[in-house]
Amino acid sequence: WKNAEIGGYWGYGLRDKKHKYAVFASYRLPFHKKTIVSGGYTDDLRRVDYDYQDFLLRENPLLSGDEDISNTLFSFRSSDRINPRKEWYLSLSHDWNNNIESKLIFRRHQYMGNNALPFVKGDMIFSTMQHQSVVLTTRFSFNEKSFEDHLSRIYIPGNHPVIYLNLEAGSASLHETEYPYGKISATLSHRYQFDVGEWNYSINAGGMIGKLPYNLLWIPHGSESFYFKNNDFNLMNYMECALDKYISMHHEWMFNGILLNHIPLIRLLNLRELVSFKFLYGSTAGMHAEILDFPTAIGTLQSPYMEVGFGITNILRIFSLQSVWRLSDTNQPDIRTWSILAGIRFNF
Repeated sequence: WKNAEIGGYWGYGLRDKKHKYAVFASYRLPFHKKTIVSGGYTDDLRRVDYDYQDFLLRENPLLSGDEDISNTLFSFRSSDRINPRKEWYLSLSHDWNNNIESKLIFRRHQYMGNNALPFVKGDMIFSTMQHQSVVLTTRFSFNEKSFEDHLSRIYIPGNHPVIYLNLEAGSASLHETEYPYGKISATLSHRYQFDVGEWNYSINAGGMIGKLPYNLLWIPHGSESFYFKNNDFNLMNYMECALDKYISMHHEWMFNGILLNHIPLIRLLNLRELVSFKFLYGSTAGMHAEILDFPTAIGTLQSPYMEVGFGITNILRIFSLQSVWRLSDTNQPDIRTWSILAGIRFNF
């Protein structure tokens, strides 16, 4: 309806023979400025490093940041990186004006441990962990246009930056002990168009106070597939590190054929040059390991992570191809230092 919505889904797991489902509802309050109250409950499997504050991905309604069939197909593997969890939320969003909007979210989670998300401390194994949090996120834009459809909003990218500020407080409960914490993070994203091309970049920084289990630290999204992802570190292993202080950058430059348009015959294909660079630096305090043992695959950064890519885009107007190199920590076992990655982008 124009001012309300209800929905959900149901599924059945053939491997664990359990039902999965979610329900949600939203209602637009009768205020002059757009104000929506929402709530929902989910009992399902979810990617272990799922980031609830990854609003850059969520500005595209077709992306969720979760594990899905495309991830497994491009990685040639099964979905073994998910864990059962029960979660419910209540949120209130409000538009202060055309450029500033805020959302207050209360969440409560029950994580169930498994091989992908082990809760182990020494000889003790715990089956569940409770987590509750309150998050206030504010989005700042500058003369940005958007498309409104009932309660949904689709942002139309402009030539001005977008800023997110996130404040979070909460606690984790494990083996009858409470671990309170606080987090702050900010993200700036910008698509800047110039005469010979386009520069897309994002900068994300954050930190936290308190002692937390490893799964509630910030885990940068790695990728072990052959699909290039703009907001992931494409040659970083899955859950390679967990950080409590960090700064990351994603850069992409697309040029309007400044070289390829001067090559006979090749210029008829209307190909465009593509350059990417990604950077991550952060640290992890040793006190977090006092709650739960870190899995052997999860560590911290010994030096800044960097990767660079060169390639072409606008292949048949939708495909891109990049040669990507990992520039740091290349002596670690079981990592890719170089790969050819394909991507999909619509260049109309």
